[in-house]
Amino acid sequence: MKTPLSAAIAIGFGLVVLLGYFIDLPILDTLRQVFVQWAVILVSVAMLVGVANLALAHWRKIGQEQAGGAYSILVLVSLVVTLLVVGYFGPTGDWSLWIFNNIQVPVESSLMAILAVVLVYASARVLRQRINLLSVVFIGTVLAMLLLAVPWMGIEIPGLHGPDGS
Repeated sequence: MKTPLSAAIAIGFGLVVLLGYFIDLPILDTLRQVFVQWAVILVSVAMLVGVANLALAHWRKIGQEQAGGAYSILVLVSLVVTLLVVGYFGPTGDWSLWIFNNIQVPVESSLMAILAVVLVYASARVLRQRINLLSVVFIGTVLAMLLLAVPWMGIEIPGLHGPDGS
């Protein structure tokens, strides 16, 4: 009983936010702004809980001397160094941006490449097994993700920019 109700509530809030972007009504705009602010707060709390869980899990792994403890030490040292650097220099400081551009961006790019390979492999397997409506939807989604997730040398694709035009 909880799951359909939760999904319906989430879909309702999402539709109000989406309609607030496209329909010029003051009440929808106000609701959209309030809901987005709530979402930012919820995401921030979830992020803090996630980082605390990550640190605690790796701390336990080091304490129990499990395999891969050296990697856990590396994760915790990286977490502390990043927090100190961003806390001291600010999120737009030179060192903070260096960490972002030279560590975060390459890691995300590598994960995107792995995701692309896995999706292409999964699509090939789906095509070899059987073709039905869900497999066509899956393959269409994979193609859309692969084609629209990369920059096209300055070509503007309609509908793929934020509400502020960027």
